[in-house]
Amino acid sequence: TGRVTVSHPNKNIKTGTVKSICRQAGWI
Repeated sequence: TGRVTVSHPNKNIKTGTVKSICRQAGWI
C-alpha cells in the first residue's frame, strides 16, 4: 500500500504539471 500511495501522487503531480505547461503554452 505504501508503494502505491507514493506512486499515485507522483503521477498526479506529473499530470498536473503537464496540464499547467499546456495551459501556459495555450495548447488547450
